[in-house]
Formats: sequence, structure tokens, C-alpha cells
Amino acid sequence: MIYASSPQKEVVGIAEVEKVVEKSIAYLWEDVEDKACISHKQFSMYFSGTSVGYGIFLKKTFTFRKSISLENLKKEWVNFHPPQSYKYLSQEEVSVFQKLSEFNISNLFQAEQKSIL
Repeated sequence: MIYASSPQKEVVGIAEVEKVVEKSIAYLWEDVEDKACISHKQFSMYFSGTSVGYGIFLKKTFTFRKSISLENLKKEWVNFHPPQSYKYLSQEEVSVFQKLSEFNISNLFQAEQKSIL
């Protein structure tokens, strides 16, 4: 699931993860500079103080017509907290998102639901 943080605080869509890479910041920038939709300055500020970073590469993305507010999500998913990076979802968790978003997630991904972000 794609979570838009403050001030929006909503799940706005879903994505299938192609790969996750762990690299030094300099080499990570080389991999993502034409894909990250941020400037090198923003990238450097985000990773300031760290020597290693992660890049999450997506292959399928879908935006929900009806986003899911954090408030509504917490009503359906007890103790939900937006992950700081990525989280693999169980089939039960996918069902919660499917219900709240009114989006048929199951038809989008043929194989394992675990690959949904």
C-alpha cells in the first residue's frame, strides 16, 4: 500500500515491488536518480547522517479512486501504524484494504499477495 504521510495521512494506492536494494548512498543515487522524482539535494537531505540506504523499485502501481484515511484504517485494523519503509501484507490485511478502498486488489496480482507493498 502507498501511504501519503502528513498532512494527508491516507493510503492512496497500491504497488507491486519489483526489488529492494541496499547500497551506499552514492551508489544508490546512481540507481535511482532518473526514477526517484526528487532532486539530488532532497535525496541527500533524506539520507543525511547515514551511509547506507534502501531503494524500493516498483513495477505495478495503482491509485485508488477513494483513498483510505488513517482514521478509517485504524477502525478496521486494530493497532495499525504506517510503516516507516515497507511492509509485506498478509491476505487478511489485503482484505482490509480491499474493503476500505472499494478496489479489487485480488485481481491485480496473479501470484503471491506478499509482493504487495
